[in-house]
Amino acid sequence: DLRRPRGTADLGTFCTSLMLAIPSLCTGNSPPPLPKWTLHWSDEFDSLNSSVWSIADNFTHGDYSAEACAANPRCELELYTRSSVYVSNGTLVLRTRHEPATVRAYGASGRNYTSGWIESSAVGSPNSPHPAKAGFSQAFGRFEIRAKLPSGDAFPQIWPALWMMPDRDKTDPVNECWPAAGEIDIMEMWGSRGKPKNAVSCTYHWTNSSKRCGHGNDLASGHLGSFPPLGSDPIDWSLDYHTWALDWDATAMIFTVDNQLIGSTNATVVQPWPSTPFHFIFDTAICGAGFCRVKGAVLPTNDTFFYIDYVRAYTRVSGAPTLAAELAARRGPG
Repeated sequence: DLRRPRGTADLGTFCTSLMLAIPSLCTGNSPPPLPKWTLHWSDEFDSLNSSVWSIADNFTHGDYSAEACAANPRCELELYTRSSVYVSNGTLVLRTRHEPATVRAYGASGRNYTSGWIESSAVGSPNSPHPAKAGFSQAFGRFEIRAKLPSGDAFPQIWPALWMMPDRDKTDPVNECWPAAGEIDIMEMWGSRGKPKNAVSCTYHWTNSSKRCGHGNDLASGHLGSFPPLGSDPIDWSLDYHTWALDWDATAMIFTVDNQLIGSTNATVVQPWPSTPFHFIFDTAICGAGFCRVKGAVLPTNDTFFYIDYVRAYTRVSGAPTLAAELAARRGPG
């Protein structure tokens, strides 16, 4: 079993302080209590719940042909396949594998790797359709994922992500396009290209343009923040599990890793502010061009893994201060 026992503390989490005072609160399989939050839903991945999760199969996250890769700044080199996602020893595993023959058997060209994509959407998307199911989505709350990332040192162009998209049947109007409907990137790592190397980042994609759709109308203007900060020593996220979280209410979003701030935004900056339910997407892409290509990189042929221990969703306790107020307190005077 590759995980630490559930309930033990990651660096900087709420559990760290709770263990000092009440050790029993941070042992066993029950999530530790979090001030101002009530656990609403969780998946500890003792098995794969097919009523919630859908695995992408024969999907490339867009039409990125081999011929277009040289010019397309968002070209990706993986083909998502069903066999690349599975549960083992209470852990969700997304495997990235060099297997050109399998890719060719799917009829895909220009790629040599298979990889994993899993989502909790109830209705799927035009690019990754599946029959309607219960799924899981939520508007506002704390969304927490404990995961061990693949190594950016071993695979320089690996691109693991923990993110959320709106349920397309609940947007206004229905089936609203990207980025008008929003996209929440809780964590993404662009291989070893980050500064410092292997840095993780968070983003909220949105627009208020009348044109609504496409990258040219995205007002995200880059990441909201990265961790560790510039000038820090790099972190190898593949050596241990870490807890990534999004806190989101009607006033602000706060992104953290092990309770260390990555970035934030608020409803004064982003208008309109998202309030529709969002579902989870976990995937491992391989960057082929543009913003996360590593010049001269030799991509490995051994298997690479993205491990997810659990995912939990909380609701805000009645009477708790707004996240905008909490963010102001976290930043301090000035």
